[in-house]
Amino acid sequence: MGLGAAPDMEIIGVAADTKYNGLRAPVPNTLYVPIDQFPPGPARTLHVRTSAEPARLAAAVREQVRAIDPNLPVKMRPFSELVDANLVQERLIATLSGFFGGLALLLASIGLYGVMAYNVERRTREIGIRMSLGAGRRDVLWMVLRNCLAMVAAGVAIGVPATVWLSRLIARQLFGIAPGDPATIAAAAVTMTLVGALAGYLPARRAANVDPMVALRYE
Repeated sequence: MGLGAAPDMEIIGVAADTKYNGLRAPVPNTLYVPIDQFPPGPARTLHVRTSAEPARLAAAVREQVRAIDPNLPVKMRPFSELVDANLVQERLIATLSGFFGGLALLLASIGLYGVMAYNVERRTREIGIRMSLGAGRRDVLWMVLRNCLAMVAAGVAIGVPATVWLSRLIARQLFGIAPGDPATIAAAAVTMTLVGALAGYLPARRAANVDPMVALRYE
């Protein structure tokens, strides 16, 4: 293989693609050559792999470099620090998205609880009549919970297609996951269903514990 003015070199292996400039940047054409077979440049990068703490190895690396040339400046950064610096924007977006997503889930559960509590309050007399005619507590519990799950199912049915369509707008902010990822959407739908069921269970349990005689006199 030739590199212009440099002498020809023999290829002895092919390494896997590696990103250097950014997670979303295209993989650059990279060539690894021995340090003594390539024209010197303004700076050299030395990668040191260790199983110990990088801070403990820093002094030893500096001593080895100074033993070669005491005038060589040495700047050391752990690889994890380089990765963290490259992911600042992504982690900020993920943190904000998680916070507002959790806040939206909390508000949705509170709203659903309020709606179901009002529905139970409005149907107290009806519940008393049903129980006096033979309806059991489980029947009343399931009747209220079923209405809650129906609203959650309607929300999921509308939200999933909207999520798949809107996820295309943030495709550039995603890494390692495709827009409309089935596993992610399924996990969100299951979480919303569980939270909705919990929010509806509390009013449903209160409805199931209604005394029929008190409910019949309820105005």
